[in-house]
Amino acid sequence: MSVKKIVMFGISLFWLLLTTGGAASAAATAVDEVQWLRDPFRYVSPAAGRSNRASAQNQKRERAADSQGLQGIFVRNGIYQALFNGQLVTAGGKVGKTLIREIALYSIIIEDGAGRRRIELFHEN
Repeated sequence: MSVKKIVMFGISLFWLLLTTGGAASAAATAVDEVQWLRDPFRYVSPAAGRSNRASAQNQKRERAADSQGLQGIFVRNGIYQALFNGQLVTAGGKVGKTLIREIALYSIIIEDGAGRRRIELFHEN
């Protein structure tokens, strides 16, 4: 085999790899876009990951609504604090007209005009 044939074969092989790799890359990018739309701080069961487009739109609406409310719970030296509506509060504190009654490791109990209720930090949809 001559050097010219080896070089042409190498170029052809390189071109083949480039053209087929682009399709695989585009498919991987589409999968990544769907996969990384989730909030990494919210637990979602594996079954919920197999949702359709309408469900994804509902999740976007829920995330917009959840931007207010319980956003995190912190424990330092045995004192629980909650990040609620962008404010760091302890049990007995108020955020607007909402009273934070109790803070646990994964939930809080609040009291407002609608009554007393528990808000969970991690929950399945």
